[in-house]
Amino acid sequence: MRAVLLGKEGELRVFFCGWGLDERPFLELVPPGKRLLLLYDYRAPEPPAGIPEEAREAPVLAWSLGVYWALRLREFFRGPLIAVSGTGAFANREFGIDPRLVRLTLNGLKREGEAVRERFFSRMFSSEDHLKRFFRNPPQRALPEVVEELSASLTLPPVFPSPGDYLRAVIPRADRIFPPRAQRRFWERVGVPAEEIPEGHFPFYARRDLWSW
Repeated sequence: MRAVLLGKEGELRVFFCGWGLDERPFLELVPPGKRLLLLYDYRAPEPPAGIPEEAREAPVLAWSLGVYWALRLREFFRGPLIAVSGTGAFANREFGIDPRLVRLTLNGLKREGEAVRERFFSRMFSSEDHLKRFFRNPPQRALPEVVEELSASLTLPPVFPSPGDYLRAVIPRADRIFPPRAQRRFWERVGVPAEEIPEGHFPFYARRDLWSW
């Protein structure tokens, strides 16, 4: 796992990024006077060294595959958690993405490389304008490492959190990556309230910044 701190001073928030991404698509979503500790690259299951102590109690926003890791690391990052476009079961027929589809994506990446990654990114959006905005500042991670990251994610055991005021979920109804019905099923199973929004898998450009959630 890797971490990058965006911003130099002000209120701190923790953000668990999704598969294959880094900080670049989110740079303009950190307003002045705020700090964002962005976590990504889940090939290693432990938080990196040097995490600020205050981050352990800071509010957490988690997205896609990052939802799984935010739930798995609740003893480390204990702040109130908003889970967007994901669950505690990543490659899972009932509560996540069908493992067959994850394997198809993985095999496609190995055969065709960048073309498959670009198609995946395109499917994250329900808005053409938001897609264009994303590709103006796309992630810059090497293809072999994101293949490794996805491969490691295929065998993750589910994490089922306890309900409470510290946790709420957001489900984009137009999500073409992580099935909304699987998200509903998971959050209903664990008794966590879920808000539905009319966006695609990557909904963040529909709001002013990451503090609007």
